Amino acid sequence: MNQVRRSKEAVPTQVILVIRGIAVGVLGIIACPLVCLGTNIASSLLLNPQWRANLGSENFDILAASIMGVLLLVPMGIVGVHTIKHALLRKELKAQGVTTQGRVVDQWRTSCFSFRIPHRFWRYIAYEYADGYTAKQLIPPGINQHAQIGTPVTVRYLPHDPSISQVELVDDKWQVP
Repeated sequence: MNQVRRSKEAVPTQVILVIRGIAVGVLGIIACPLVCLGTNIASSLLLNPQWRANLGSENFDILAASIMGVLLLVPMGIVGVHTIKHALLRKELKAQGVTTQGRVVDQWRTSCFSFRIPHRFWRYIAYEYADGYTAKQLIPPGINQHAQIGTPVTVRYLPHDPSISQVELVDDKWQVP
């Protein structure tokens, strides 16, 4: 089962892509003003030697906050690029993908930190399809009761690259094959 859990990740569902997009937006809302503030402070430090001499603890705190803004831009960029890549793959799957019968071969939860809920769990399934391909997919909350091991699922994959796939969901329920 460990090998199945390390298999290639499937194209995320639309719900997961929307959540990632919101996360990128929130990071941008936090990071961009901090970076702008840091740019202004850095230019003041370079252009005004007197301001540099008076660099006190409050100015240092502002500078540190602006550096945090720059550090927030890195995950924002990474998550943003992955979200766009997966959205394009999802679009290609809808346009050119073919469906086949698959079955769930494993399910598990991983915990992550959340401010709202102390131990929030991400739910994954692993499924096999089309002559031995396996993939793991993050599934939206509330779907896991339909994701029992052995459950048949409809899998959409690209004919020119069967390793790119997704379990089809309809109205947050498994599509009946």
